[in-house]
Formats: sequence, C-alpha cells, structure tokens
Amino acid sequence: MYTLFKVSTGGVSWGEVSDPLLLFGWQTFSIFLLYIALFMFVMANAVTAIFVSSVEEYASKDAQAMIYDQLAAKKEYMNQICSVFEEMDIDDSGEVVRTEFLKFMEDARMIKFAGSLDIDAMDLNQCFDVLSCGGEDPVDLDTFVDGCIRLRGTARSIDVLDMLIHQKQLTHEVSIIHSLLEERQTLGLQT
Repeated sequence: MYTLFKVSTGGVSWGEVSDPLLLFGWQTFSIFLLYIALFMFVMANAVTAIFVSSVEEYASKDAQAMIYDQLAAKKEYMNQICSVFEEMDIDDSGEVVRTEFLKFMEDARMIKFAGSLDIDAMDLNQCFDVLSCGGEDPVDLDTFVDGCIRLRGTARSIDVLDMLIHQKQLTHEVSIIHSLLEERQTLGLQT
C-alpha cells in the first residue's frame, strides 16, 4: 500500500515499481497498470471538475455584477433625465413648452446632457419638435424620459424597422384616401 501511495503522489516513478512486478507475472503487472490508469483518470477528472466549478462560479458572479451595474447605470441615467426635465419646467406645470425648452437650450448643462445622448447641440430644437409633435404640444415627463431613452445613441435596427412599418402603413392609408378622392372627383364631374 505504501508503494502505491508513493507511486500515486509522485514520490516514486511508477516505472521503477512496475519493472520488478514483471518478475511475478504479467497479471500483477497488468493490475498495477490498471491501478495507475484509473488513478490518473480520477485525478484528472477531479482537477478538471474543480477548475470548471470555480470558473462557473466566477462567471456567474461576473454576470450578476454586470446586470447590477447596468441597472445602476440605468437608474442614474433616469435620475439625470428627470433632473434635466425639472430644471426646464420653469413654471412647475409638469410639462415643458417650447419657450421653456429654448431658454434652457442655451445652458451649458443642456449642451452636456445633449452630448450624453449623442445629440449635437445644433439638433436640440429638432429633438424638441420630435418629442412635441412638431413643437405644438407641451412635453410631459413620461414623454421626455421615453424620448431621451430612444434618442440616446444611434438608431437601432428595431427603431428603423418600426419606422419603416409605420411608413408603409401611412403610405397605404394615403393611397386609399387618394383613391377615394379621385373616385369622388370623378363622380362629381359626371353629375
């Protein structure tokens, strides 16, 4: 047993132990080789299992940390948007009209905020037009937050697809209206 322990732990080369076993017969030699093969297989699996387990644990913690960081960043971004909206809402009506927006547009904080949305300061007026249906309607907090989130960064594929679908629907509706008007005009001329 002591010799098997030394062979298993590297205290003695297993070749040194196996050569004398050949003198007792090939069966003893084969049993010894089988023991060495099984021991190496078990040890290799045990070491691999420990390594894989630790990597999985680390990856799980890393994924959880990433999710936590993203949620914290989103919360901070939402707080920043709400803060900007509250500063623009001069009369505390809960809505921002074009005049309030234009006053705040020249402020350095607004320019910095626009930069965080990847919007050029020159395009801020157009952004308000988009959020307020051409500048006609006041913008409430929900509309402002939703618009800022959507305007952040470059257009995503889903945004472009959504726009294309709406554009096709509008084109179809306009063509129906055009056909009805032509039909009406033709009927009006015949009577």
